Amino acid sequence: MIAFEPAVTSIDLSIDYEMKRDLYAVLEGGWSSISFSDTNYAYDGTGIFFRGGIDHNMMELERHNDYTMGFVGFRYGFSSYKQQADHIILTDPYWGNYTTYIPEESGQAHWLEITAGIRAELWKNLFIGWSARARFMIHKTDHPSMIPYYIPGFGNPARRVITDINYSLYYRIPLMKK
Repeated sequence: MIAFEPAVTSIDLSIDYEMKRDLYAVLEGGWSSISFSDTNYAYDGTGIFFRGGIDHNMMELERHNDYTMGFVGFRYGFSSYKQQADHIILTDPYWGNYTTYIPEESGQAHWLEITAGIRAELWKNLFIGWSARARFMIHKTDHPSMIPYYIPGFGNPARRVITDINYSLYYRIPLMKK
């Protein structure tokens, strides 16, 4: 995200649990912040997000302790965020410049996600991987004064469907032996 949205800072954490062979419960969460300005305005937003769902490993594994995955998954996502715009300058050749602002307002969003990806073990319990995601907006707060520029965990709410690719580094905490 940061490579394509330089104004966005985001931290994501993910936990999965093997419920049974090749089926994993997944919980994800994070925090995002966005801040940018132009000659006529300044925008700030921040919020948290949560996703929960299931991943299904599609790979045939030869060993029971092999956690390499080629997976498809499904998620439900939720975000709670705040946004505001300061120093909005409206220019008019007849009336002149007028400066105003939009005070902080809160919102929520709900979406569904489909994901697919891979993860492979680099060293003992350390994995690297990537996933492609498609997010489908279900509902978002309608703001009378300003459409959010960015919803944490979802992206640009002007589009009902968002696609992206994520690269991840994983560490498996060896709690149980198989």
